[in-house]
Formats: sequence, C-alpha cells, structure tokens
Amino acid sequence: MVTVRQFAAKAHTAGPEASEAETDAPARAAGAGRAARVNLVTASTMTAPGRARRERLRLGVALVVLWLLGSAMALWHFGVRDRRVFDPEGTIDPAATLAPLRAALGAPSGVVVLAFWDAGCGCSRAGLRHLRELARQYRPRGVRVVLVPGPLVEDPARLLATLAPEIEWLGPATVALPSAPAAAVLDAGGRIQYFGPLANGLLCSGSAAGPVETTLEQVLAGHAEPFIDRLGVACLCAWRAPLSRD
Repeated sequence: MVTVRQFAAKAHTAGPEASEAETDAPARAAGAGRAARVNLVTASTMTAPGRARRERLRLGVALVVLWLLGSAMALWHFGVRDRRVFDPEGTIDPAATLAPLRAALGAPSGVVVLAFWDAGCGCSRAGLRHLRELARQYRPRGVRVVLVPGPLVEDPARLLATLAPEIEWLGPATVALPSAPAAAVLDAGGRIQYFGPLANGLLCSGSAAGPVETTLEQVLAGHAEPFIDRLGVACLCAWRAPLSRD
C-alpha cells in the first residue's frame, strides 16, 4: 500500500522528466516544420527541370504540327489545286505555234529545249529549279535550254539574270499556248520531238523519267519518236494573253 509520502516522492522524481518533455515538444514541432519546408523546396527544385523539358517538348510538337500543316497547304496549292490537262481541247498546232520561235533561233545548230514560262504562274516559278537542273545536266552534252517568257513579262533579261542566269532566253513570246509551264524539244535538224508539259511531277519537279528528260535521252541516242503530250496532267496555269493597248 502506497503512502502519501511515497506518492509525493514519486511525483517529485517524475516531475523534471515531464517538464523536459513539455519543454522539448515545441522544439520538435519547429524542427519538423523546418524539415517539411526543406523537403518542399527540394521537391520544387527537382521538378523544375522536368517542367522545362515538358514545355520544350510541347513547343517542339507544336512547331512540327505547324510545319506539316504549312507543307500540306503548299502541296495542295501548287501540286493538287493546279493540276490540269495540258491541252484538253486538243486545239494547239505545235508546228504553227513553234514556227516563229524556230525562225528566231536561226539555223539548227544542236538539240534545243524551249521552256515556256509565265512569271505570274506559281507552277512556272516552282519549275525554275527544274530548268536549272536541265541546263546543268544537258548543256555539257550540247543541249541548249532556252526559256521563253510569257507576253506579260516586261523585262525578261533582268528577271532571268536574277532567277536563272545560267539559262538562255528568247522572247517574250506572243504565241498561243493552252497552259504553262510547257516545253518543246527540237532535235539537231529543228524537228519537234516533244511538245507538252515541262514536267509531270508535283510542283513541276523534274525526274530522270520526266517527259523532257526521256525525250532528250532518246534524241541524243539517235532513236527518238515524236511525242505530242496533249493529255499530260501536271501543275499548270492558263497561258496569259497579252494585255490590249487599245
């Protein structure tokens, strides 16, 4: 049985320990708060680079999507919207059309590519690269690539000196054509071996199997067969007639 004196002695003995526990409680709480803040700052610091990477990834994806949309619109504008048949009515007479140009070229002196080009036609502008490639590829083999500007080109010499200095020019032409860009291939005797679209690829892009390239290879090999491609489908614009000055 515990006496009053023994109970008081136990209370006196436990008193300092209880006081110390009560004193340490606020300190422990403050330490826990500081630790929580440190952990929060650490977590925030660790996730910042991750957020930056995600933002860069989103920006990159958005730029790729915009580029794809722009490419698709350009492809539709030049390669799909403007694809048409070269001479759907079948009204053009190649011999009559090319007669004044053949006379302007003078006596036959080799294989000639006549390229009919309209500065106001997006297909013609896209085809300039093809013409430059033709000149670089075939001029060393004795082929002349001659650009024939449309009747509305006011200063072809200045224009071509800027756009395609390696290509000859003749004109401007007042001939009647169904579409542009068009091409004619004349052999060394001045005979028409090809007349039709400059190219049949999208955006008037050339290829080794294109109509002009195929005809040139046949002509240079000595076994060409004349080909008038009235129904050829390509990136084409209507050939613009000269403005009336009346």
